Amino acid sequence: MRFKGSRSDTSIIVASRHILLFMLYELRKNMSKLPKFVFPIFLLLFFIAAPALIFYASGYRFDFKSGLVSRVGIIIVDGEPRNTQVYLDDKKVSDRLPLKQKGVAPNFYNIVLKSEGYHEVWFARDVRAGESLVISPVFLLKQSAPELLRDSEIVSITPHPSYKKFVVETKNPTGKELFLYTPESSTWDSLYKTDFVADWEFSLNNDSSAILLRTGNAHRVIFVDDRPIVPLSYGQIVWSKTSSDDVYVIDISDRLVRISVSRAHDPEVITHATQIIGLSDDSAFILRDVDRVGQLVEVSLDDQEIVFIDEKKSTFLLESDFRTLFVHDNRVSYVDETGLVSLMPYDRYTVVWKNENVAYFYNRFEIIRWDVSDDQLRTIARYGGDIRTVEPLHGTEYILVSRGNELIAFNTQESEHQTTGLLQDVSIDEIVSDEKGLSVYLSGTIKNKTGFFTLDLREE
Repeated sequence: MRFKGSRSDTSIIVASRHILLFMLYELRKNMSKLPKFVFPIFLLLFFIAAPALIFYASGYRFDFKSGLVSRVGIIIVDGEPRNTQVYLDDKKVSDRLPLKQKGVAPNFYNIVLKSEGYHEVWFARDVRAGESLVISPVFLLKQSAPELLRDSEIVSITPHPSYKKFVVETKNPTGKELFLYTPESSTWDSLYKTDFVADWEFSLNNDSSAILLRTGNAHRVIFVDDRPIVPLSYGQIVWSKTSSDDVYVIDISDRLVRISVSRAHDPEVITHATQIIGLSDDSAFILRDVDRVGQLVEVSLDDQEIVFIDEKKSTFLLESDFRTLFVHDNRVSYVDETGLVSLMPYDRYTVVWKNENVAYFYNRFEIIRWDVSDDQLRTIARYGGDIRTVEPLHGTEYILVSRGNELIAFNTQESEHQTTGLLQDVSIDEIVSDEKGLSVYLSGTIKNKTGFFTLDLREE
């Protein structure tokens, strides 16, 4: 980001001009008391010094080597931690942040940030004449060792929306178990356990007060508190996006039905449907058969109004938090006011959201950034087929990438320069950032130990 000359520069010019004019006025008023030759000399010096001072305040400098006058720039750097040293082409220019370095000659510079106990960061940037180069905010990541929190094989980590609790799925040779982990109290509460290694799927409702668990063809709602488990005998069940108590199901009559978990005897029929593709805050995207043709439609959950989207016999949802993404005809698509919009070819991508405006797609080979507001896609990294998982570090522009046997931090705004190695000789399967991006939770193998780890990256 670059800014033109600041208001402070203009103020300096105006103040300098006023001071010189005041001095000239005082000298003219007292001229009778001075020798006659003083005033002409001062007047000559005034007309030489005034433009020079104004040009200097405007950012112009004289280069004695080249004999040329050129306009300089400003470098502004801010971030954390504060006790960070800043180097400009190997010359230390500051011991703390923020930095405002004035009088920088236009050129291409290497800017390096160093702080004890942190990974250094460097930028290669072009400083232009008369402009301010702003690098902010910059977060240096701590050089820390991971801490083992649970010594068992971790299948998945699912955060509570507040990121203050995590549902952790574990596996051992005799079965599986779901735990609720609370970092603040370091407590592990068992939610559900089987004595065999079952194939199951689960999802949390919108406030993480209950879990929908499917084992085989059986569904059950498991409450995080001590309420009894509720069995549900339907083929497909999806949590509501807005109500922590409602689920949507396809019943045996091929109907989309809304059910309150606490009032399972009182279902509400929405419309005919054969499959739930996805839910938004106020709509359901469903497939239905019309004369043996599969139709993808959007149904309003309030007034049951149906909007036709496309004819698709095979469509599934690419898991996402802020927007419903569909995969069909080997393409990733989304819905806007015009209907179904093709976004990109699909090749077994996973999508993770940084916020409602930025998403990252990744497969084994590449990471793609999608800026939703301007619908721009750009590839930010390509590797040799060894990407395992990707996770944005909340509150920063970093994403964490597990690739091969290493964990790296990748700055998405400085992709060509800023990749930081965090851990080596590890096998990381899953990464979850906490709410502020101060630490992350990892599952995998580190130093020959397999389990659930935490890694501190920043100070609060």
